[in-house]
Amino acid sequence: MASSLERCSLCKPKVAVIRCREFFCLDCKISHSKFKPTREHQVVDVNNYKKLPDFVKSITNNCNNHNEKYSSYCETHNELLCSGCVLNHEPSSCTVLKLNEVTQDEHLSIINLEEDLTYLHDNLNKVISRIRENKSTVVNKENADRKEILYLRRSIDSHLNRIEQELKDKISSNQKTMMKTLSSQENYFKSKRESVEKMRKEIEYIKQYAGKFQTVVEIQKMKANVDGQIKDQLENFRYEEVNTEFCLSQELVSLVDRVKSFGSSTIETVEVRAHKVSNPMQAQAQVPALESVERKSLLPEVYLKHEIEFPDQLGKHPIEIRGCEILASGELVFIDAANKRLMKFLSNGHYQKDVANFNGTPFDVTYTEKDKVAVTIRDTKEVVFNNINTGKEINKVNLGHQSLGIDACHETKTLAVFTLHKITANEIILLTYDGDKKPKIVKRIPVSNFASMKHISLHCKEIKASDANSNKVACIDVNGQTLWLFKMQDVLSHPKGISANIKFS
Repeated sequence: MASSLERCSLCKPKVAVIRCREFFCLDCKISHSKFKPTREHQVVDVNNYKKLPDFVKSITNNCNNHNEKYSSYCETHNELLCSGCVLNHEPSSCTVLKLNEVTQDEHLSIINLEEDLTYLHDNLNKVISRIRENKSTVVNKENADRKEILYLRRSIDSHLNRIEQELKDKISSNQKTMMKTLSSQENYFKSKRESVEKMRKEIEYIKQYAGKFQTVVEIQKMKANVDGQIKDQLENFRYEEVNTEFCLSQELVSLVDRVKSFGSSTIETVEVRAHKVSNPMQAQAQVPALESVERKSLLPEVYLKHEIEFPDQLGKHPIEIRGCEILASGELVFIDAANKRLMKFLSNGHYQKDVANFNGTPFDVTYTEKDKVAVTIRDTKEVVFNNINTGKEINKVNLGHQSLGIDACHETKTLAVFTLHKITANEIILLTYDGDKKPKIVKRIPVSNFASMKHISLHCKEIKASDANSNKVACIDVNGQTLWLFKMQDVLSHPKGISANIKFS
């Protein structure tokens, strides 16, 4: 403890001499440094000395058991030893070193310890960053799930409304058909009845006004007519009674009993561990990646999540997909070059809406931040920034050359755009963006070695690109230097779109 050092009895102490374990005023400190044996003693300010951890300040120069100065160090038990302690020690089971040998490596030990602490600190920062990203993903996923529920509900409502209206229309149609049939039958029998009523009136007139001869003749004629109608009624007197048979769909009736939930929501947990680099000296420059303990190989497992079909009726022309992107919410956007538009789909693959229409032909799209995407327009040589929800154009940058593949690095807020030049070498143009501010061109990288490059992927200071005609994928840095090149004809043939999986590179 601080009190274990002897204080200057003459004046207020200002400095501490670690080796002598004494406090001195400035004058006494000068006197202390004049003597040759104490000239090299380490002197620190009293206030700085008080900042030392208590367990460090509690370490004395002399052994408490033998009252001798420490001369050795037991590496096995991490103990300071005096000559008396060494005699009582068991050298066969311990590694005992001279204290001056240990203190010679003090600086290197501190460096190693600092590097290990840097490693731990960087790893913790990485974990905290991943957790924050995870929290953001959870929030975005909730919004996407709610949208999917709403879409399903609206789809169900729309479907039920449609089939309900179809049933109502069918009921109305059947009613009209039945009424037409019944009216036709009614009119037929009404005409028959009118004929009978006419003959009944004629008989009354005959009874009142006709002579006997006339009566006999007419009655015989009417008798024959009536007999014919009676015979016709007995043989052919038929009509149809019609009605409707109404039955609700049993599938719909039992819907409440069969469907017990709208869906399910579960929590998926994957344990993540950090793997320390083999050389501690590299810890500061090479922070190890956090990897799932469930991963069994260096390659991620790829599986089909959704298939998306694009109906022809969605546009005037057959859909031509050039670029696509997954948003932070899990929703998807697609470039339809033929119809010059940006389309938005829900995470389940259902079409939602057209986000924006362009004057030129769009080529590729990338998510930048929040609700914003950047789209390259090939023929107008532009990069257009749009709000994904409102479709509003936020910014526009003219690059002067045909704009093709585009990708964003969210950490550095940088865009990489591949531009096609007819005369000079093709270029990858780097732009910085920040919210609604005008993006700025910060660098142009010539890429003359990749004549048919179109699609690119950006991660920090590395750009991965596909060259379709030469069947290769390359990784270059921001200075245009090729870091690696992959070309294997039986594996890679005419590559186009490319995306970097950050976790597995």
